[in-house]
Amino acid sequence: MIPRQPPQRAGKGVIWQLVPEQQLAWHAGASRINDTSIGIELVNRGYRLTLTGREWQPFTAAQITTLEALLRDISQRYAIAPENIVGHSDIAP
Repeated sequence: MIPRQPPQRAGKGVIWQLVPEQQLAWHAGASRINDTSIGIELVNRGYRLTLTGREWQPFTAAQITTLEALLRDISQRYAIAPENIVGHSDIAP
């Protein structure tokens, strides 16, 4: 899980690992990828309704920087091709 403002350690954003990668967690809705994927949660309140419609909370620059580093690490360790990195909405909207 990547908080909105990740604490920094040695110049890198701290990520909270809630489930060891070797264990299963139900994170991708009703799909078959739960046992072959790693779920990454970015803390975000989502949207709020305004007079002009939905207003989405943007992710912070610190979250995106931390996410990019995490994706590079995971994709290198598991040899995951970029086209196999998907968002939650691609699996369980």
